[in-house]
Amino acid sequence: MTDEDPDYPTHLVTLAALGHLFELFQEIVAGGDADQEPSGELVGEERPEITTIELARYCEREDVYDRQEPETGAGLAREAIRSRASELQHRLHELVGGGRLFTSLYVTGGHGHEVEDTDEQSLPELTLTDDTFDAHLDLVVNEDLTSDKQRTYAWLEGDLDLG
Repeated sequence: MTDEDPDYPTHLVTLAALGHLFELFQEIVAGGDADQEPSGELVGEERPEITTIELARYCEREDVYDRQEPETGAGLAREAIRSRASELQHRLHELVGGGRLFTSLYVTGGHGHEVEDTDEQSLPELTLTDDTFDAHLDLVVNEDLTSDKQRTYAWLEGDLDLG
């Protein structure tokens, strides 16, 4: 990806949306709600930011509009990130499944269970593959089932609207 890529705004919104999805997950699993505003600034005049015009074109293409702050870069960025985060949540769930998605977000956020020394020796070095978090899957989704974990899992599955 380069800043001259015509899809640069799409890529930047996607990266921001992935970060927002991760932050929402961490907020919910800690007992909060899914009403957290996206963080980070997308709009500016120099890369890595995108201009208001680039963001407006992206939003028009993606049919994203802001009713709270229409015609502003901040409002469009917020809605673009929210919309894309929701799309990514559903697509990632479809691709890797609920258990793997939940486990990867849970462990990456520092909530993972400590793997016993005997098991740790048999685990491969952490690399990004389809099965990176599978060693933690059973412990994360089947043990220590707090109400916050269950609520977060239901939200991630799309069975609970917290927004």
